[in-house]
Amino acid sequence: MTIEDIKEYCMQKNGTTLEFPFDETTMVYKVGGKIFAVSDLIAFPAFVITKLEPEHIIELKEQYDSATKPSHFNPKYWLCMELKADIPSDIIKQAIDSSYNIVYNSLTKAVKKEIEAN
Repeated sequence: MTIEDIKEYCMQKNGTTLEFPFDETTMVYKVGGKIFAVSDLIAFPAFVITKLEPEHIIELKEQYDSATKPSHFNPKYWLCMELKADIPSDIIKQAIDSSYNIVYNSLTKAVKKEIEAN
């Protein structure tokens, strides 16, 4: 996967916005105003950070060398995965899906209703 693949995959999710709150290269994907994925336009190696259940993080870190703790995010709930490394694209997509669902499910009914209306 590439950074462009990550962007395309994240942006197809209902209610997703892309913001640059930290700097001009760090892409932050949000749903309902809450972060579900982070990547960077110029970082090498390219990566995506996703929010996951702690058990899933442990499992992925045990299976893949390029699944590591992220900088600036709580490693209990967030995982950094290098792109074009040993992690298959479908696993990265599943992590993005899980992250989106975790964040979406934490939103209030009113925010969910607003997202669904658009």
